[in-house]
Amino acid sequence: MKFNSKDFQQFKMMTAPPGWRARIGIIIPSSEQGIAIREYETIFPEGVVPIVTRMMLKETTVEALTKMEKDAEYAAELIATSNPSCVSYSCTSGAFVKGVDFDRNIMEKMQKITGAPSTTMANAIVEALREIGAKRILLVCPYNKEIVKAELSYLQKSGFDVVHHKGLGLSNTNKIYEITPWETYELAVEAFNEVSGNDIDALFVSCGGLRAVEIIEYIESATGVPCITSNQANAWHCLKLAKIYDPISGFGKLLEKERRGL
Repeated sequence: MKFNSKDFQQFKMMTAPPGWRARIGIIIPSSEQGIAIREYETIFPEGVVPIVTRMMLKETTVEALTKMEKDAEYAAELIATSNPSCVSYSCTSGAFVKGVDFDRNIMEKMQKITGAPSTTMANAIVEALREIGAKRILLVCPYNKEIVKAELSYLQKSGFDVVHHKGLGLSNTNKIYEITPWETYELAVEAFNEVSGNDIDALFVSCGGLRAVEIIEYIESATGVPCITSNQANAWHCLKLAKIYDPISGFGKLLEKERRGL
C-alpha cells in the first residue's frame, strides 16, 4: 500500500509526540479547576500542548497572591524538566497585584531557570492590547475592589486609558469558577452598554478562571469592538514566543490574524 501526501501527513501526526510543534509551559494557581487548561487545549492548534504545573492559592486576595509568588521559581524548575518551548506565569491578578517591575523580574527568572522565552499573563494581555491598537479599554472582571485597584494601576502604567470597569467583587476562587460563559457575556455586554457613546477600542475580560473562549466572538458581535480575555491573550503570546504563527479562527480578532515573529 502506498501513502499519498495527505496520508503521510496524517501518519506523521499520529506517530509524532503530542507536542511535536511546541510545548507551552503554563504555571497556574493550585485552585484552578481545569478551566484555563481546557481553554488552552481548545485554542492551541494540532501539535501544540500545554505543560502545566501549579502554585499554591486558596483565595484571590492581595495577601494570598503575594504568598503564591514564593512557589513560582520552584514551579519553573519543574516546568524546565519538560523542555518547554516557552513558559508563562499564568495568573492575571497575581501579576497585576505585584506590578510591572515584578513582571519583568519574574520573566527574567523563569527564562534563566527554564532556558525558554518567558512571559506572564499580565504582560501577554498588554502585548495583545497593543497588537490590536487599543488605547481606550473597558475592563470586566470578577475581582474584589482591592484587586481591581491594582489591575487599574497596572493597565494605566502600561499606557491604557480604562474608560470604565465593572466587577463582581469576588475573593472566593470557587465562586469565580462557577460563573458560566453566558453570565460572563451578559456582564460584558451590560458594561459596554453603560458606556454607550464613548469611543472604546477594546473590551478586556480579565481572569484566567473565567470561562470565556466560547463567547469571545459573541461579545465582539454584540459590541462591535475586539474582545481580549486573559487565557486568549496568554495563548496568543505563548504561541508567538513558540514561533507558531498560523492564524486561528473562532476565538476573536486577536487570534485570527497571523502572528508576527519577535
